[in-house]
Amino acid sequence: MDTQPIAAEVNPHYLQHLMHSASQRDVQASEDILCGNGVKLLAKGARIDASTQARLLQHRLAKPLETCLSMGACVDADALRARAERLLADDPVLAHLCPAGAGQPLAVSLGKLPLSGPVQALITLLDDQQRLDHAVRVALLSLAQARRLLPGQVEEHRTLTLAGLLHDVGELYLDPEVVDAPDQELDAWHWRPIATHPLVGHQVLLHLEGTGPEVAARVLEHHERLDGFGYPRGIAETAFALSSQILAAAEWLATLMEAGPRALLRASAAARLVPGEFHPALLGWVHQAAQCGPAPTVGHIDGAVSLERFEHVARCLQQARTMLPQATLQQQRASTTLRTLIDLNLCRMRRLLAGFSSSGLDSLPPEMVLSTVLGASEADLHHDLVALLDEFAWRLRELEREAVLRSARLPDNEARVLQALFCQLRDAPVRAAA
Repeated sequence: MDTQPIAAEVNPHYLQHLMHSASQRDVQASEDILCGNGVKLLAKGARIDASTQARLLQHRLAKPLETCLSMGACVDADALRARAERLLADDPVLAHLCPAGAGQPLAVSLGKLPLSGPVQALITLLDDQQRLDHAVRVALLSLAQARRLLPGQVEEHRTLTLAGLLHDVGELYLDPEVVDAPDQELDAWHWRPIATHPLVGHQVLLHLEGTGPEVAARVLEHHERLDGFGYPRGIAETAFALSSQILAAAEWLATLMEAGPRALLRASAAARLVPGEFHPALLGWVHQAAQCGPAPTVGHIDGAVSLERFEHVARCLQQARTMLPQATLQQQRASTTLRTLIDLNLCRMRRLLAGFSSSGLDSLPPEMVLSTVLGASEADLHHDLVALLDEFAWRLRELEREAVLRSARLPDNEARVLQALFCQLRDAPVRAAA
């Protein structure tokens, strides 16, 4: 079967990032760049800069632009090793989670990765967009866990390390205003394009020299979850192999570490209260990160703000309980596909409700729980309360996001049913300020 990429238009967002890099370093055509009809657009050695931007956008190319570039002063393997050594030296939690064990130091292994020219160019673009530190953290964490859970599988170790470096290249092809927007400012509808970046990354890497199908497959699955509540495909159980789980958990953990100790505490709480997203060995890794990191500083807790947040979460969850009979009835009437999607969301919602109850947060009215915590001298109670409220609020938003994302697979009438069931959680009333 012919798996060669077909002629395609140049992505304007990728090209804009390339123009930014071209303003700082020499970017040239590594071969003749041809239009889809075979006409030469740029000769080998031609500079890629603002003067060629319009021409590149106007034509479909015979080969993807990413495969036809050379870039001066690229981030090479030696630079990756130096970056990894700096991150490990500066971050005790990362160093704790990435021991060398019996093998060579992880930073050394990173520096020995074979990197093709197109791969170096993509990594350099990530660096120019201030995204490379995150990518290197994910690569280090992936390699550390691959050595622990997949001993002796050296090729898979390399695949996961390279996939860790390149897992977010799909974001280079999306609107920067959406990608860079604070998460709390993206509602479920505006978040939907973000959920496509694993698919975009997969398509970019599938035929790229130096990556190929295995790396592309890991990148495609780096936001999936074992319980089926991930994206973009919602795979679950045996379809979500341990190797892909390693990369997904590494990406999740790196993001949390970058957000600070409070985020790690949240994740540790989530792993206890909403289990099933990863293999138990990987969840233990998250608990380890939360325990070895510095204690989060909550500082002064604004009682009015905290009570508003607490009541909002409690009301949303109460609304979830109220809607269970309606959702169950809709599920019985639904087509097979819609029934499966409703069931997935209901399972997650029931686990959230069970987690909230097991945490004791619904044992008393919110104002009484908050008063007890604020009156206690133990800082850990303050940390735990803030972390739990943040995590439950996030998970409720995630329910809405998943309903919007998965509704794209359905006919319009069924999509409206799924959205109506789970998007109503955002409208749960919030206690008015006094």
